[in-house]
Amino acid sequence: MIKLKNILNNKILNESMTLYVKDTNYQRFDNLMDLSFHLQRIAYKILESLPEDQINYFRKNRPTELLVVDGQSNIDSSVGTLNLYYSGYTNSTLKKMLREILAELKKLNIEHGKLKLEDSNSYKYKVVRIPIVKNEHKYTGAPEVNFSNRNAYHIYKNILQFEPDDDTNSGFSFTADELKRRVESVLKYDPDWISKHTISKHDSSIPDVEQDTQKDFENPHDEFSKKIAGNARIINMGLSESDIKQRLYSILDVANWAIKNNKKELYVA
Repeated sequence: MIKLKNILNNKILNESMTLYVKDTNYQRFDNLMDLSFHLQRIAYKILESLPEDQINYFRKNRPTELLVVDGQSNIDSSVGTLNLYYSGYTNSTLKKMLREILAELKKLNIEHGKLKLEDSNSYKYKVVRIPIVKNEHKYTGAPEVNFSNRNAYHIYKNILQFEPDDDTNSGFSFTADELKRRVESVLKYDPDWISKHTISKHDSSIPDVEQDTQKDFENPHDEFSKKIAGNARIINMGLSESDIKQRLYSILDVANWAIKNNKKELYVA
């Protein structure tokens, strides 16, 4: 069977970490990107239910992408065009997908325009254009904060002094009150701590003696990136004081939201 989770998260490595408020619903439909993810799950569930021979055919002939935001539309906009690519499955499956997708849009009170089946400009197969013409959803949930692995580790471990949850160094957990206290202690009372933890830009193609001196911060994700890259060029853009402050304020927003909404536990994954 097709594993929906494997298809939607088909990455060997997670390249970033996100700060979450535990027991909080992050589902949102106010932008095309999140709406496309939601509708794509519906489409994949239909594919999962197909007979084994049709699933095998889909595996061999599947589109590069199934349901995504059209390249001419803004992924952050509430309206625009979604593309459902048609390859590797039958016409009857396509019709079932569209019925359920349109039913879901109606349930969400999102209006769509006339659908068009046409040749894709990017691929050899066909695509169904789904115009989203009216979408009044507003997101009122927790703020979303996502950093690259190396930056997340540097912020949560080196600056805020939290210990990783396990030996993969890719997760942290804390209470909202503790997170707020540590962030505010740095921002309000210890600006020197921020300046001591800046990271200079570094380009692996340039000799180290020709670049700014690197501070010796523990960060296992730097070493892991080097192993994955091999001889490829690696450019580390670094973290300035303003970069660090911006990230700390965004974390503080999440902690404050959690406290305001009576949520105690947060985690990074």
